[in-house]
Amino acid sequence: MDSRQTIAMGRPPPRGETLGRWGFVSIPTAPLRSTAGRLAPKHHISTAVFELLPNSLFARQTCQGDGVRVTARVSIMMAAFILLTGQLSAAVVGPPSVTGPGDGAQISLPTLTLSAAVAQARTASPRRRAATHLADGAREAARLAGRLPNPLVEFRTENWTRSDSPSAPDLDVFAVLTQPIGLGGKRDIRRQLAASESHVALTALTSLERALALETVRLYLRALRARAIVETLTEYREGLTTLVANVARRVEEGYSAEADWLKFKTEAARVHGDLARAQLELERSLAALGIVIGAAAPIHPSQLAEPPPLAVPAADADAIAAGIARHPDVAAATAAVDRARQVTALERALRVPDAAVTSGYKRTAGFDTMVLGVSLAIPLFDRNDASIARSVGLERGAMADREALVHQLSTDAASVIRAARTIADRADASAQDLLEPAEEVRRAARTAFAKAPPTC
Repeated sequence: MDSRQTIAMGRPPPRGETLGRWGFVSIPTAPLRSTAGRLAPKHHISTAVFELLPNSLFARQTCQGDGVRVTARVSIMMAAFILLTGQLSAAVVGPPSVTGPGDGAQISLPTLTLSAAVAQARTASPRRRAATHLADGAREAARLAGRLPNPLVEFRTENWTRSDSPSAPDLDVFAVLTQPIGLGGKRDIRRQLAASESHVALTALTSLERALALETVRLYLRALRARAIVETLTEYREGLTTLVANVARRVEEGYSAEADWLKFKTEAARVHGDLARAQLELERSLAALGIVIGAAAPIHPSQLAEPPPLAVPAADADAIAAGIARHPDVAAATAAVDRARQVTALERALRVPDAAVTSGYKRTAGFDTMVLGVSLAIPLFDRNDASIARSVGLERGAMADREALVHQLSTDAASVIRAARTIADRADASAQDLLEPAEEVRRAARTAFAKAPPTC
């Protein structure tokens, strides 16, 4: 069977003569997966790109003796198309596998799913532990709030003199106990304020857990994308390495121009640099993910698994309103409003001065007597108006912040649901719009090459 029959039947020429004689390049790679999780056609999109080389769009055939000579003319269009296919295939996530160093043995590592990473972030994250300590401290402070102020004990003597006259007065001795007493309901208000601060700390912890979950999802998907890019560029580099070697051999044999070899060599160098940057991005993503979830050991790329697609929620107004009411940030804003309200109530109660009740023993002129008294500040000039005005402003500001947050979440929820539905529709159609046309291009390129007659 000659070369024309081999190519017409859709099979590549002998491995040793690939591009060295026939100009046919086919680089099989891992199967593509669409965002919906379905397997794409068997060959990678870039396979069709390289198989277009013998086509009249990118190649020129000339006759020389009994053989067929193919001179590849790589254009800017081809380079752009290769770059495009690299970006499209960057969304591919292959099955996890770990190869041990040296002997190539398989190492079994536990799979870290997205849900497991989120659960670990909510329990083992260092930031969550810090927020938990703050919430525990606020809860204990609320339990201890409202205690009575400490009493004041005073021992005092009077009538000290340096005179030795018999008419000098005797020393007077005082032993007095003073107990401050809060008026105006300050004690109960302080208890309520401490409970509000405890609730603020608890809602802050819940909001932090949500933020950690979102950050974990973002970093997890970022690491998945980086891993897919590394895998794609690695396969691309291996294919280009073979291509550069074959073109170099064709240049030595006089079948290709040296400029073609230099173009492929430059492309290989560019891909090598892109691969190095992609590997750095993958390492940074995995390191950031490990920090967020509090991983005890470094995360290996093979431990990541592509998450299943999620159903898009319905854009129901009542459901959106109920979800916003349960939103951790809204709960934190509500707790901040309640705390500001308690602060305002305390500042108003401070207008009423506290009393101090004094009781004790006094010895004077040789007689034992008792001391009893009440002291009270007169709110004649300062009635705590400045602090009240400040606290009222903070309360109104907290209420306005909560209203703005609810409005923002309501607006964002509707737009996010619409965007999610659009993305889901495009993801479902990705196999039909991108992968199947690429397979058609590959088949058309093979047919065109098989039918294209050489020009003499």
